[in-house]
Amino acid sequence: MIDLKKAFLVMTLVSPMIHAENLIKSVVINNNELKVLANDDFKSRFLKDDFFAIYEKDINLEKLDYSLVIMPFIMHVLSAVWISGETYYVDSMDRDLFYSIQKLKKVIKAMYPKTPWKGNLIPRKVVHNTQQFTHDESHMALLYSGGLDSTSSSFLHRDKKQLLITAWGQWDLPLNNPELWETMSKRFSSFAQQYGHTTSFIKSNYHDFIKNDVFHAMSPEILDWRMATIENIGWAGLTAPILFLKGYKVLRIASSDTWNYRYPFAGHPFIDNNISYAGIRLEHDMFNYTRLDKIEYIAHLKKEGIVENPWLYVCKNKLVATNCCNCTKCLITILGFLAVGENPAEYDFTLSPEVSIKNARHFLTEMIEKNFYSYGTMENFSHIQEKIKQRLARGEKIAHDFKWLLEIDFQSYITHTAEYKFQRKMQWKELHKLFPDISVPACYLA
Repeated sequence: MIDLKKAFLVMTLVSPMIHAENLIKSVVINNNELKVLANDDFKSRFLKDDFFAIYEKDINLEKLDYSLVIMPFIMHVLSAVWISGETYYVDSMDRDLFYSIQKLKKVIKAMYPKTPWKGNLIPRKVVHNTQQFTHDESHMALLYSGGLDSTSSSFLHRDKKQLLITAWGQWDLPLNNPELWETMSKRFSSFAQQYGHTTSFIKSNYHDFIKNDVFHAMSPEILDWRMATIENIGWAGLTAPILFLKGYKVLRIASSDTWNYRYPFAGHPFIDNNISYAGIRLEHDMFNYTRLDKIEYIAHLKKEGIVENPWLYVCKNKLVATNCCNCTKCLITILGFLAVGENPAEYDFTLSPEVSIKNARHFLTEMIEKNFYSYGTMENFSHIQEKIKQRLARGEKIAHDFKWLLEIDFQSYITHTAEYKFQRKMQWKELHKLFPDISVPACYLA
């Protein structure tokens, strides 16, 4: 009997290979260090520099099959290959990952239907990577930044022993600021030690080696190339050597949005939960929690004595290792804690509530006057407004003056955002038909 799955695989691999070029020029491995030089033409079009990643000493990349070694690179350039219109090949690819990539391309095409995704990445050989996992379901790996999202996920799964993975090279932890990284990595380690977890750190130029501006000009649907087409796909690749060599079955990535955020981005269950390789899978976490829900959740754990005052680091102006208390994320988080009756100072926000409210009012007024705001920002402020209204309706006393906030019509401003004007709303029902094994709340399938 013909194995249809194998037949499909052979046809998929062989047919486009005739006109394909190798995506990778060379790979250099030195124990825990990786450097990937891309195809010259591909690099000149889409990349600023060669890719590198440096792992901790216990991650010996020389023990990995080539198909896993190249994952940190290929998962960051996958969407660039698709939009290039060209077919490229790699010498080998993990079998599970090969099928995951087919799924991911369907998701990206559904999210951005006006953008031509005609390029392909084809492996010359498919490898079935297997191992004996050293950690069972009582252990998990979690992408960790010290922010509200990853801290909430860590607390939600506090019954599990966790490997907290953090990368140095993100926009908020730039490679050119080693002093900031030294301070922050100590804080990450301190958090892990406090709750009985462990850490694993990566240094990489994954955030900076791609010419994002090139892609921004290729599709009006895509407002931020990394967030729109790479984000959690890239994280899956960058963390792959760690999970495989340390024997973890699951990587959880905390949500930054919810089912109700209706505009496309590369971090939701149809992205994460469709990624697997070498028997390892990703899980998108807490997608049913708004930012305010997470604030309320952490506040509840603290009130119940389940966790001590948690250190949170949410700041967008991350030049120093403290919350500035003046940027969008700081102000939303501060107002969120005030809205649920908490003192932000107990969560590492140093300004007084009165000064923070004054700053937030000035910030919102200026943002609205300049028409410089995003859908997500307005949505988060509207959640805070609704929470205050609910508390007032129950007859609760609000310690601070939020009358000015209650008078803002956030929904009217949402219609002026770039997301509303230029992007197609997420079609959860459409994606659920493609991938019925991924659960979606019934209200989004009507």
